[in-house]
Amino acid sequence: MRRSREGQPMRILIVSLNFAPEKTGTGKTTLGRAAHLASTGHDVTVLAGYPHYPEWRLHDGYERRLHSEETISGVRVLRRWHHIPHGSSAWGRLLVEASFGITALSAMGSVGRPDVVLGVLPILTNGVMAALLARRFGVPLGIHVQDLVARAAAQSGMKGARQLAGPAAMAERFVLRRADCIAVITEGFRDPILSYGVAPEKVHFVPNWTPAREPALARDDVRQRLNLPTDRPIALYSGNLGNKQGLETLIEAARISMEASSRLLWVLVGDGNQKAELESLAQSYGLDNMRFLPLQTEELHPSVLGAADVLLLTQRASVTDMSFPSKLAGYLASGTPVVAAANEMSDAARPLLAQAVGVVVPPEDAMALYEAVKQRIEDGAGSAELGARAVRFARATYSEASIGRALDGFVHGLVPASENQGEPRIAA
Repeated sequence: MRRSREGQPMRILIVSLNFAPEKTGTGKTTLGRAAHLASTGHDVTVLAGYPHYPEWRLHDGYERRLHSEETISGVRVLRRWHHIPHGSSAWGRLLVEASFGITALSAMGSVGRPDVVLGVLPILTNGVMAALLARRFGVPLGIHVQDLVARAAAQSGMKGARQLAGPAAMAERFVLRRADCIAVITEGFRDPILSYGVAPEKVHFVPNWTPAREPALARDDVRQRLNLPTDRPIALYSGNLGNKQGLETLIEAARISMEASSRLLWVLVGDGNQKAELESLAQSYGLDNMRFLPLQTEELHPSVLGAADVLLLTQRASVTDMSFPSKLAGYLASGTPVVAAANEMSDAARPLLAQAVGVVVPPEDAMALYEAVKQRIEDGAGSAELGARAVRFARATYSEASIGRALDGFVHGLVPASENQGEPRIAA
């Protein structure tokens, strides 16, 4: 049965190796989109792997099984086994994707015939599997681009990644050129995608939203819960502790701060493949002005951001158009001033500069980062104005209501493509 008129429910299949209960990255954002679509009446199934990110270990409560099924936030989740390496590297991630691709093939007989199939990049296997399933069932293919794979390989600085940039570009081109519609979370992705020969009308701007949650706890209450002092200024980073973030710059800034006898406390909240190295670097410097905290719950997260005096975003100098940090929307919505050490041409820096909602300093420049943070703390009135402007921008740009409507339009816009495809095409 074809159901193509807007407002009518559809059967939607999403292919995303990463999914809830992962707290960061595409696992988190894909849950938000899937749950939204389910809440509007669609029958949503997600073909996923097992939760392991950003810790790179199987999450508690899950077993290493070939397949399993559960329901999360009204979404049917079909899980398939895949390799989980002890740490992240380009080749390790390739093995993760390859193993998921092999086991995901077994789901072809159990997913049921969808009306549309959505694949989530930057996991190339998601895109390839989504393309195969769309062809198998003769239905439209939508691709949701969270990061650009080939550019990530070239720009991330991850060991062995540059060697994979060429093959990744070929696979990425294959997937994107077969999509009926493509959703991008930042306009900065548009030109790289068009360079693959994708028609401009296929690319749609559907950013990630940030939940409109007020802090559940007062500033001092949050700090006490996290065992942080209530009488010292805090510069805080929250998110993935990975390679592309270039968090060594933050460690160096904390060292400069300590040598200047500053009372500033630097806090890293999160997990990732670089956490142990960052902790070791901080220890080698003898930094008594730095704290590492685990990932916080979704409910507490806004309170944690609101408890800081400055929020930090760092990237490597090589990062320009490979990704848009999902944390930025939440940062801006918190009203806490944002300081980013990033390439001014990057997708992270552009909205901060264009809308005057944050401070941008050169990437990998620890002194510049420290000075900018120090200035934000000393300029209370200016920081308050900056934060208020950021909140207005976030509410206008990243609200769930407006982006939810864009997502609905994107999904329903896929379906008319099926009306001209005739009978379902069955792959040999």
